[in-house]
Amino acid sequence: MENNQLVVLKMDQYGLQESKAKDIKNLYLPMINKLEELEDEFNIIVSQDINDETAKRAKDLLKITSKIRISADNKRIEAKAEFLRANKAIQGAYNTLEYVVKSKEETLRNIVKFKERQEQERQDKIKDERVDQLAEYGMTDIEDLMLGSMAQKNFDIILKGAKSDKEADEAADKEAAKLKEKEAIFTGRKEQLLPLSSFCIIPDLTIESSENEFKLMLSSAKDKKKKYDEKQKKLKAENDKLKKEADRKDKIHEERSKIMSGLWAHIPGQYASVSLNYAALSDTHFEEMVAAGSKAKDVAEKADKDAKDKADKRQELINARFVEMRPLLRFTPAMTADEVGDMPNKEYAAMILKSRKSMEKANKESKERDEAEKKRIAKEASDKKAAKEKEEQERLAALAPDKDKIKAYLDKVGEIEAPEITDPIAKEVLADIFKKKANYIKWSLKEIEKIQ
Repeated sequence: MENNQLVVLKMDQYGLQESKAKDIKNLYLPMINKLEELEDEFNIIVSQDINDETAKRAKDLLKITSKIRISADNKRIEAKAEFLRANKAIQGAYNTLEYVVKSKEETLRNIVKFKERQEQERQDKIKDERVDQLAEYGMTDIEDLMLGSMAQKNFDIILKGAKSDKEADEAADKEAAKLKEKEAIFTGRKEQLLPLSSFCIIPDLTIESSENEFKLMLSSAKDKKKKYDEKQKKLKAENDKLKKEADRKDKIHEERSKIMSGLWAHIPGQYASVSLNYAALSDTHFEEMVAAGSKAKDVAEKADKDAKDKADKRQELINARFVEMRPLLRFTPAMTADEVGDMPNKEYAAMILKSRKSMEKANKESKERDEAEKKRIAKEASDKKAAKEKEEQERLAALAPDKDKIKAYLDKVGEIEAPEITDPIAKEVLADIFKKKANYIKWSLKEIEKIQ
């Protein structure tokens, strides 16, 4: 059946007559049958491993399939040539018929076009007249109107509408001009009232306000501003007077504050409740307070100086003792600065003497330990040297011209197992080490072969 064929020709997709489609199928049917006969051989060859026998069978099959394709191509060329000859015959017959028909068509077309041109000229003339009529009323957007072929009654409706639109536009323009004039007057009035906005309610002024209403509002605002300015002038004079008096008191307070800046902490108790507003004090009261504060300050400064001198001397003693104790700190008890300063001289001297003896004893023992350590280190170095010399002798003895000994050693090196590690970087380093080790063993084995 056709569904089981290797090559299926679907001729119905080209729109050919059934008989012609069948002729084309029969043209290639022998080649298709031959190709299907070879299908089993083809499947066997492509399923086997490629070897000399398979290649030979493929070569033989290739020759046969190529002959099938060439035979099909020859059939195609022959059939196509026949179809081309038939096509030329069909085209020649058509060309003869076309020549006769076209001459008649041209004559009839000219008659039709002449009448069409007459009608078009008539419509163009009507269109020009109607365009001029509409232009008188400002209507120029007429590209979509078929003015030449439009019925007269329809055009009259459009013309009447254009006239009405123009009249409406002119009326609107006049109204807009009036409104613009009103807006200009309104804007000018607002600009006059803006500097007086604190003395009037500007929103009360509208575009419809009369001239008298505006003048009344402007006059009222100016009167209110005049009264306000006079009141502000009086207030300023009073404020200037008050400020002058306040500046005088501030100056007195500032001068007296400078005098009291270093005395207030020493003022006696009877002045503790005095207000810090020095400008409110009388000169006598302020002078008495200054004198009492100065006297108390002198007494306090003398007491501070005596206490400082005493503290300085005590600190000098502490510093001197700490300088003396510094080399002996390991051998003296832990003490604070106050404890060092409060210690009696006799007790301090006894502590220093005891500490020095302890330090001398410790230095002697340290020196003995250092000498013993030096001897130990020297002996250890001597032992290492002897061991190294012995190891070198053994190594030289092992390097006998015995290749097997060296190879055995390299085998042991190669058998060393890698430790278990988890760090990614360490794994990369270890892998690089083993790679280099392997290269080293290969190189060593080549070098051994040079030994005679």
